[in-house]
Amino acid sequence: MGADKPRFIPVNLSRNDVRRIYARLAKVYDSWSFLVESKAADRALELAAVRDGESVLEVAVGTGKLFEKIVARNREGRNEGVDLSPEMLAVARKRLRRYGSAATLRVADAGTLPFPDGTFDLVFNSYMFDLLPEAEFAPTLQEFQRVLKSGGRMVLTAVHNVGGGELFVRGPDGSEYAAHVVER
Repeated sequence: MGADKPRFIPVNLSRNDVRRIYARLAKVYDSWSFLVESKAADRALELAAVRDGESVLEVAVGTGKLFEKIVARNREGRNEGVDLSPEMLAVARKRLRRYGSAATLRVADAGTLPFPDGTFDLVFNSYMFDLLPEAEFAPTLQEFQRVLKSGGRMVLTAVHNVGGGELFVRGPDGSEYAAHVVER
């Protein structure tokens, strides 16, 4: 990418804008996402290497299409999904009914996750960073790191060029967490 091109597309959406947009998209989102997200999502799931019995969090779980695959691989573990949009979560709840208590879904903001420090073996996120202003990247990644167990894994997918490959997040205690970034 040339030096004269911006690395990110500027985003000026408020959290309320995001909620409103995804409330309208909830019923048709899966059709669109199949066309543009499925290949990267499959690769991200492969990189995540979900192991049954782990504690897994998907942030911006949306309609639960990918989360369903996570839960299917982790039936004996803890599976938590959060999203800003109640409408997207309603679609996800319908999709995940057959898994019963193997999955928990709740409305939450990625910047203030409602979990204690060091809760999860894996934090997974797809395409949310494409909606965040660049200034929110570091604090959001720090929040993801906060809820990761020491040695935990983070897998992110993004549409825009965010530097694909591995990204290392250093915690306040000096520990490093590797995040795989998968670009579409």
